Amino acid sequence: MNDQLPEGFSIIAAEIPAAGVPSPSASVAASIYRVPLPDISIDFARKITDFLASERVEAVQIKKGLEKKVDLRGDVVAIELVENEMELKLVKGSPLRIAAHLFSLEVEAVRQLGVRKTAIILNR
Repeated sequence: MNDQLPEGFSIIAAEIPAAGVPSPSASVAASIYRVPLPDISIDFARKITDFLASERVEAVQIKKGLEKKVDLRGDVVAIELVENEMELKLVKGSPLRIAAHLFSLEVEAVRQLGVRKTAIILNR
């Protein structure tokens, strides 16, 4: 199985978990993402401050042809500007819609920026 993994990765051990053991995702408290800032003239710091000061930030999500209002703010723990990137700490969910809202871009344009997960914070 190790020959199928990227260079530098190897499987050391594996076990079948006992019945009733929570899934690995249940151990995740938050994830941290980095999104490169797009080359557009927006006051990113102000947009982030306003976003974090809001209790709710509603957006419309279209899924299977149906519109649904979603709260973008609920799962956001923190957002910071770090060098030429925006760092988002989320309890769950994707950073794409949040970044799209903050950058005033479409989700696909944000995806093209090269969003990446940089850390996972585990429950204690």
